[in-house]
Amino acid sequence: MKSHGFYKDIVDKDKINKIQLDCLNFINQKCNKDENYFNHISHKIKNLDVLINPIIYKKISELLKYSSPELVATELHVQKPYCEGIPYHQDNFYHQVNPLESLKILIPLQNMNSDQGSLSFIDCENDIKVFKHIPSKVKNFSSYIPSNILKDINLRHISYTYEVGDLSYHFVNSIHFSKGNKTNKDFLFIVFRYQIPNQIINEELKNKYEKCYAEHKKIIN
Repeated sequence: MKSHGFYKDIVDKDKINKIQLDCLNFINQKCNKDENYFNHISHKIKNLDVLINPIIYKKISELLKYSSPELVATELHVQKPYCEGIPYHQDNFYHQVNPLESLKILIPLQNMNSDQGSLSFIDCENDIKVFKHIPSKVKNFSSYIPSNILKDINLRHISYTYEVGDLSYHFVNSIHFSKGNKTNKDFLFIVFRYQIPNQIINEELKNKYEKCYAEHKKIIN
């Protein structure tokens, strides 16, 4: 199975518009206007999961081949005007779970394309291995896959053009990146992470991540 995919016009547009206003109000209340990533955002903005309707949840279940996957994290990403890109990486370097049993749903809060900061994907299978990552200089993205490894992978890139109501998904071993926002406007998207419950953490991968994260902190501080 491919590590990523796209569904057209599947999210309720009125609910997206309401959530967008809630997110903008939350951002405007923040003291630090430069913040661009908010983890566990559902603790601060209520009812984000109304975007995941029964049709979407059924598709998540089918992708994970499990009837009742759990929502384990919700993130708000803000692509600031002319922000730098997100380097090539795999989320499972951070999460260390079974790659076939965890995926993410990306829902933009406005029309969005790759020049406005949306994710692009290397067109690989969902069981591709986790490659070596090294410490990143980019705030909120601690590690990335070095270019010499990417040359050896040599797969085509896929970018989606989203309209309000569209979503994409990617499994946690997906290789993806962002070119950054090339415009003078903010672009927002929500990411939901679903997985089969009771995941066993890959300790070898966890140790690699912790060492890499410690080096990343030294770089950015």
